[in-house]
Amino acid sequence: MATVHVVPGLVAKRRAIERERVKDGLRRWIAAKWRGEVHEREERARHRDEVRGVGRVWRLTRFWEQVGRGEQRLAMR
Repeated sequence: MATVHVVPGLVAKRRAIERERVKDGLRRWIAAKWRGEVHEREERARHRDEVRGVGRVWRLTRFWEQVGRGEQRLAMR
């Protein structure tokens, strides 16, 4: 099999593009992971407040906000 000679500039450009594609994928994964962790922390804080009784006001507020937006499906839980 004969070796194929390719211009080094083209190879470098292709490798740079592939490297950026991998980096973009990692950035998206990290952002999604971070959003998930932040959401979990918010849920834990909300649960803690609801257990202490402070959350009743927040639940009612959230309920009426959902009703006002027309999200009755979510509000009727």
